[in-house]
Amino acid sequence: MDPTTNPLGEYLRARRGLVTPQDAGIPDAGTRRVPGLRREEVAMLASSALPVSGPTAADQPPGPVPCG
Repeated sequence: MDPTTNPLGEYLRARRGLVTPQDAGIPDAGTRRVPGLRREEVAMLASSALPVSGPTAADQPPGPVPCG
């Protein structure tokens, strides 16, 4: 494998390029240099799609207190 290529990055850029902001329900903010979604738009969509299940760390009781 060529050390200058990043297969994962290439794959993610290709997938982002297939989805338009209109497809994802994001208002178009003007001209884009490259087609598809921006990284922050993908992150926003991913975070809103993740289910929230179970208590968060803030909801957990404190751990044991060390003696001494």
